[in-house]
Amino acid sequence: MAALPFSTRRPFSSPCFILCFLLGFVAGLFPFAHRHLHLDLDLRHLPLADPPPAAPTQRALVRPPPTTTLIVVTPTRARPLQAYYLHRLAHTLRLVPQPLLWLVVDRGAATRETAALLRGCGLMYRHLPSQSHRDAPGARRTRPEHPAARGLRQRNAALDHIEHHRIHGLVYFADEDNVYSLDLFDQLRGIRSFGTWPVAMLGVGKSKTLVEGPVCDNSQVVGWHTNERTKRQRRFHVNTSGFAFNSSMLWDADKRARQAWNYIRLLDTVRDGFQQ
Repeated sequence: MAALPFSTRRPFSSPCFILCFLLGFVAGLFPFAHRHLHLDLDLRHLPLADPPPAAPTQRALVRPPPTTTLIVVTPTRARPLQAYYLHRLAHTLRLVPQPLLWLVVDRGAATRETAALLRGCGLMYRHLPSQSHRDAPGARRTRPEHPAARGLRQRNAALDHIEHHRIHGLVYFADEDNVYSLDLFDQLRGIRSFGTWPVAMLGVGKSKTLVEGPVCDNSQVVGWHTNERTKRQRRFHVNTSGFAFNSSMLWDADKRARQAWNYIRLLDTVRDGFQQ
């Protein structure tokens, strides 16, 4: 087998290769644009690009913590669904920004069952009794007590506790068997003295929706509205879940005098056909 002939021509001796090498070398020594080259340009006529949006700071993302304490008053009683109602309301209140104080008032003496439920609720709470002269041992009852009077006595027991200990905050009555929106508790902290709003409820048989609430004129309550047709005499057509007030009204005489309604405490002597 014959060997290939050896080429004596060197690869670097090609004129084309030498020309390209020289052009590249010269281009490296004399660049077309240098970072220190000053161009005579009028920067005032150049269009300016919009600055990029500033990234939100950590302070802007975090809402300031609320400072007003919400005092939520809940009457309760021993019944088959008591644990379910209290647990459901506790889950809602845990989602409300603190500070919040939950006053749970038992009907009569404070029971161990209610205390056991509250210990695991994860909230700041106080468990209160609502005993009266009717609950005293050996007390004589001339006539049966109206069902509404027991709930009013429980709420009044919470008001007495708030006044006695001078607990500052916004008082709101939240029944255990109701469902509440978190937006409601955000709006409560905007109340300075007293606030009320319409409340929708289901009527007897859950076949009709009842709406009760205030009639206002420039932040003044001038009347009450309701679409309930009943013969019951009511002084205020508002549900207990339809108003909230500053707790200082319980002991501040000046604030009491400036309020036309002036009836925070509820009458616990409820008669048939009349509701305070």
